[in-house]
Amino acid sequence: GGGGDGGTIVRTGTEEGIGDTNLAASYRFSHLVGSRFYFEATARVRLPTGDENKGLGVGTTDYGLSGELGVNQRGGGASVELTRRFLGERVGVERNDGWQVNTSVWVRVGERTQLGAFGSWREATSDGREDPAQVGGYVSYRISPQVRVAINAAAGMSDASADYST
Repeated sequence: GGGGDGGTIVRTGTEEGIGDTNLAASYRFSHLVGSRFYFEATARVRLPTGDENKGLGVGTTDYGLSGELGVNQRGGGASVELTRRFLGERVGVERNDGWQVNTSVWVRVGERTQLGAFGSWREATSDGREDPAQVGGYVSYRISPQVRVAINAAAGMSDASADYST
């Protein structure tokens, strides 16, 4: 590892082990006011179970509250999710609470195939850092009612995001 800006550790290589534990509880309100719209409220907590020294954890407990508004119809749908993140304190590292937005649209093509696009943005966790943002797309195929296979690709829209991912 090496040093980075604002106390961020830059790592290369591979580590094995258990990471932080993420727990979430959600409640969905379907058919808002008799429509096809839904609203889903979610509370999340990330517990520091991963080895911080190996880069497998953040070393503190983080929280998040989200609200997602969307529509899901037989032919497709769309959603937007707004999240407020509350980040725990770490010695020697200034972490800022912040906002995150995720959007998605999708359309069904045939009985088993779905095409979609997504985007995300969040406020940087440290002062002076650029906000991560990305856009991407996916195709998924339903093998059975319980199993779906998906391929996705995304491109970073800021220097704080990966240039691309698959």
